[in-house]
Amino acid sequence: MPYLWTRASATLTAGNLQGRREDTASGLFDIYFTPVIAGYHFSQTEHVALSLNIWAPTGSYNAKSLANTSLNNWTFIPQVAYTKILPAQGWQFDAVAGLQFYTRNSATNYQNAPLFTLDVMARKHITKAFSAGLIVGTTQQLGNDSGPTADRLNGFRGHDWAIGPVINYDTKIGAKSTLSLGLRWVPTVASKNRLDSNKTFMGTATIVF
Repeated sequence: MPYLWTRASATLTAGNLQGRREDTASGLFDIYFTPVIAGYHFSQTEHVALSLNIWAPTGSYNAKSLANTSLNNWTFIPQVAYTKILPAQGWQFDAVAGLQFYTRNSATNYQNAPLFTLDVMARKHITKAFSAGLIVGTTQQLGNDSGPTADRLNGFRGHDWAIGPVINYDTKIGAKSTLSLGLRWVPTVASKNRLDSNKTFMGTATIVF
């Protein structure tokens, strides 16, 4: 169940006049599900996976608010992931590439253009339980947005690059289960017409049965 706390601010300057507005929101974010997953193992240390992820607009959305806990549209994301493990050296390399297709936001009549995303991660196992590494990611917009607001902004085409650290802790639970805890901070280092995420941290907890 994805929980989100977010704060957004906007500043408007007109000559010597300046105005600023800030808004916060918290609650359940849009829930995603994956109806299709297909994997292929080249070997015990190398494999690839194909999937289709779908985000549903289950969070709260208000068109008059700066901060929301929903995108207010459906998002369909076909994705391919590749993993290579070097057990002798203690390294693991992961790459995930995807395309994001959005439906129109009915509250604002805004249509997002498709996005291409690529995330690459390299992790080094420091001990049997702890690993640390680096993540590099980019989002590239494949065309112009459309709708009344997007048309006034010449399509509002954007892109961004981000880089940051990741740490993981893995431990056994009983005889057959594994608990994996992760923490990452991947701040934006270059951005155009995208939200900067310099203060965004992500924590995950996964149990494998």
